[in-house]
Amino acid sequence: MLEASLTIWDNRAVTVTADDKKRVVLPSAEPGDRFDLQASGEGTFVLRRLESLQSPAPKLVKPIPYKGGWLMPGEVDMDKLTEEIVQERQRRDENLLDSSALFNALASKTASVTSRPDRRGNADCN
Repeated sequence: MLEASLTIWDNRAVTVTADDKKRVVLPSAEPGDRFDLQASGEGTFVLRRLESLQSPAPKLVKPIPYKGGWLMPGEVDMDKLTEEIVQERQRRDENLLDSSALFNALASKTASVTSRPDRRGNADCN
């Protein structure tokens, strides 16, 4: 029975009817098929099936947080980005070490200062 129904559509002369929205159904067409339509002035239409567009499958990407914003992989050279992140972290760590050394120096300096009397003559206890 299935073979008999397939042979019906092998006939090249097929009559189709347009609906209210000027659409026709082609029995051998698949969803997404593309056609080139050539219409002549004599009322003849020729449809030629075009090759389907094979779009690559979308891939999932993970945005990368960077300098208060987000970067998408592929927008930037990942090796260069990695190198910049490493350099920025090194600068941050150096600044933290410098500020902690400065803090320690100030703390030791204030600890070594002897207590001074205020205007009333009372000793200042730190």
